[in-house]
Amino acid sequence: MLHTTPLTVRLFALFFSLVLLANFQACRTTGSFYNCPRAASFYTKRYCFEEPKEKVTKIIKWMLKRYEYPVISSTQGHFKTKTVHMPRYSCGSTWGFEIGLHIKVTHHKGKIDLKGLPKWAFKKKNPPPPTPPKRASFKDSDAYFQAVEAYQTSLQSLVSAQNRIVQLMNRWRGCDIRTSKMRTVVEIDANILGYPTNTFGVPQKNKPAKKIRSRYKLEYSMLRIIGWKLGRLKYMRRMIK
Repeated sequence: MLHTTPLTVRLFALFFSLVLLANFQACRTTGSFYNCPRAASFYTKRYCFEEPKEKVTKIIKWMLKRYEYPVISSTQGHFKTKTVHMPRYSCGSTWGFEIGLHIKVTHHKGKIDLKGLPKWAFKKKNPPPPTPPKRASFKDSDAYFQAVEAYQTSLQSLVSAQNRIVQLMNRWRGCDIRTSKMRTVVEIDANILGYPTNTFGVPQKNKPAKKIRSRYKLEYSMLRIIGWKLGRLKYMRRMIK
């Protein structure tokens, strides 16, 4: 005699599997870039694109509409969204999130002023640091102290040039500082508030909210979405369906 599984058990198993599948899909499709951002060595909220401002602005409008961020003001390259509850970011968590965005777009024309930078600034390897003078190599104390002063001056000049290069690279990250003649900089600030939720996933506003430190993960992911739409990135296609 064959033993068959009761219909109620099979229906419960089917319902449970659908619930798990729904949660999995909810965490992997729309909005998943906030919970599960791709691994990166750094996160940033500012990026430079060698594209016209109108083209970048059009993509930002598409992105805000795609991820359902209601825009309350959009003037002269500034986008400000309403702080709203985003249930998809929770992914089954006991916390609900309210997110508001402020996006600033600035455009720059002309080449970057690189006067005063040494030639080695644009090479892959930095020059070796100057060798400090040794006292045994000098018979005269005055000559030794002069060599020490010359060494310190050379070292300070090297450090100053390196600091200026780093500042330029950070300011124009994403653009070629040597050849670019047109740069559009996008800077994103996210205001994220966390609320405890009840068993139905509804945020309890009567309890105090907690300021969530973004650490630029959300901003960085949005910048990568813009880069993907501009054709700068290829694997972002997996993240957006």
